[in-house]
Amino acid sequence: MIDETIKKINSIVENMGENGELSERALAIAIECNQRYIEYLDDLLDSVHVSGDITVSVDGKKIKFQNANSMAAWITEVME
Repeated sequence: MIDETIKKINSIVENMGENGELSERALAIAIECNQRYIEYLDDLLDSVHVSGDITVSVDGKKIKFQNANSMAAWITEVME
């Protein structure tokens, strides 16, 4: 999934930085990837319009939200 790819990119950049191998270009690409991911998530949240309770199944566990705002807050927290 996209979030796994972003996590891998961030891990690679972190390792490059720790090893003194991080170039400005690699850092710029990583920043751009993260920015596009954030924009994607924002667009996704903007496209979801739900009234009432929302129930989401994650790894076989059901999570119930009171409204779209509480779901959006949870998604934002999980993605940080």
